[in-house]
Amino acid sequence: MTPEAKARQNIDALLVAAGWHVCNLAEAMQVRVVAEVDRHLSVVREVEAEVDIILKRALALRQATLSKAFAPNNTKGMPP
Repeated sequence: MTPEAKARQNIDALLVAAGWHVCNLAEAMQVRVVAEVDRHLSVVREVEAEVDIILKRALALRQATLSKAFAPNNTKGMPP
């Protein structure tokens, strides 16, 4: 172990003893990655909700169009 690594361990031990939370670079990067993934998932959930609304609207429009086209008293659009 290099002198710098030993010094880092001593410093980290003193910080922990003083009540500080010491994290390494990998932990810090993991926290950033998790936050970024959460942000992306939030956007995906918003888009999914919008798509669900649009699909429901499209289904209602399709049903209304079919009902109008195939109504028993509707002769419009029917071949003679």
